[in-house]
Amino acid sequence: MTQHSEERLPETEGAASVRTGARILPFERPQSELQRAIQQRAQDALDRDRELDREKRRPQPLKWLTIFALACIPVILTIGAVDGFLRVFHKVAATFSAEPPAQEQQAEPNDVQSTPGVVMLESYDAPSDAQRSATAPAASSPPAAAPATRQ
Repeated sequence: MTQHSEERLPETEGAASVRTGARILPFERPQSELQRAIQQRAQDALDRDRELDREKRRPQPLKWLTIFALACIPVILTIGAVDGFLRVFHKVAATFSAEPPAQEQQAEPNDVQSTPGVVMLESYDAPSDAQRSATAPAASSPPAAAPATRQ
């Protein structure tokens, strides 16, 4: 039934005069209370959905700060672990590299004084440290005849 009622009427002279003079008035039935309530509820639901969408799209600084803090925890732990490992590695390396010179310094005689610009020459067949300390002059006095060094 896609045809309107006016189109189904037979073409007669009387119908043509009625058609030209007749006006079709739109008939609107007033909404019942139930229809108004349903429409109001649907409008409220649409408004609520729009508000929720707006809330979801709006940036939430506390949420972003929390996400950032949680993401930084593994990064900070990794950097801290690498830093701690390198500190321990440097301490161990310093300990092992510092021990041999310390032992060599203890082996050197205490009476030898290093003075800048003065070179003390000793022969290989020199007497041992004990004999040299007995025959050497006092450590606090500078050598009487020290040869000058070339610079």
